[in-house]
Amino acid sequence: MHRKSPLMVLIAGCVLYSLTASPTLALSKEELAEKLALGGTAPFKEMNILFENTGKVQTPEANTDKASQVRMIRGEVVGKDRLLFEVRFDHPPVLDRSSFCLYLDIDNDTATGRQDEEVQGVDLMVALETAQGKAPYVLFKNPDFSAENTKVRAAWDGANLYITLELPLPDKLAVGRVFLLSTKDGGASNFRTAKDTLIELAPSDKSLPPL
Repeated sequence: MHRKSPLMVLIAGCVLYSLTASPTLALSKEELAEKLALGGTAPFKEMNILFENTGKVQTPEANTDKASQVRMIRGEVVGKDRLLFEVRFDHPPVLDRSSFCLYLDIDNDTATGRQDEEVQGVDLMVALETAQGKAPYVLFKNPDFSAENTKVRAAWDGANLYITLELPLPDKLAVGRVFLLSTKDGGASNFRTAKDTLIELAPSDKSLPPL
């Protein structure tokens, strides 16, 4: 398992998807880079494995009936104040019945952000409600982050979900925490990745196109 270090980012993003289309269309890395404003395909190679599910692969039938299971999360600081995440599912989710919530604790401090049980310390959540025609947006739980300094884009490629965030990151090596919640049929079935998943926040001066 490839990691830079045993550091973790608790990503408090809440990605909510309720789509009528299936995310089976395969995109080239160039198309994905353009959709995510990455300025090229290099950032896809820079991401480290943050979470890897070593359990049994979900069957296609279970993917239809239950929450879509995450196989892997990759992530990295890929530019100045820019994070990129790749969430790999075992199968393309049934989007018109599914929701996804990505949580971020950027400062790795449970005293800041949300204080609810199970999500304590979460600073922000990314939300996507495409079926309602909404663009991806962020829910904020820490005054250090706001719509003025935080932007998001997301794109599907088959069973993979890509999320890029532009937000104020620490100006020195730091740690955060990340986890993702996958739900089906309004919470009738849930799958959540480990809340102590690790990511290293290494400062970068690389310039990327704005979101």
